Amino acid sequence: MRPLGKRGRLRGEESRKLSRLEREKGITPQV
Repeated sequence: MRPLGKRGRLRGEESRKLSRLEREKGITPQV
């Protein structure tokens, strides 16, 4: 396994939060 499991997991959580904020605010954050 590669040492990207934690990063991938954190990335997934961040993407979910961002997508949620995007829908709420209706703005696409530049990432």
